[in-house]
Amino acid sequence: MRAFHLLVWAGAIVVLHSQPSPPKPDQDPFVGSWRANADQSKPKLDKTEASYERVIARAGDELVFSSTGGPSKAKARAYHLRCDDRFYPLPTGPTLRCTYASAYRVDGETDDPTGEHHYWTREVSPDGNK
Repeated sequence: MRAFHLLVWAGAIVVLHSQPSPPKPDQDPFVGSWRANADQSKPKLDKTEASYERVIARAGDELVFSSTGGPSKAKARAYHLRCDDRFYPLPTGPTLRCTYASAYRVDGETDDPTGEHHYWTREVSPDGNK
């Protein structure tokens, strides 16, 4: 029984250390207005893709996304989710999950109803400007 308790504690410690907590809302470097960088994006963005802009805000532990421009024709261009490694449905159909890999990096996964599955990473420079 004692070995079982030690194993449970060891597993809890590994889980706690493998998933960093999101930064405090007033210190989250992802919060702000972001524009597609046509000069540095690979593959090269066309004019429509280069028009993409996203605003990220925080409401407690939730990230609040809204966007304009880009190739999307979706009417719903805003949604809330938590980066807690659970899938959340987006208003446009896919489900998305993300987790903070560090204070400056978010790793995620998108599951589309069409069967497409994507893994992605978003990273912000430590100064929060890129």
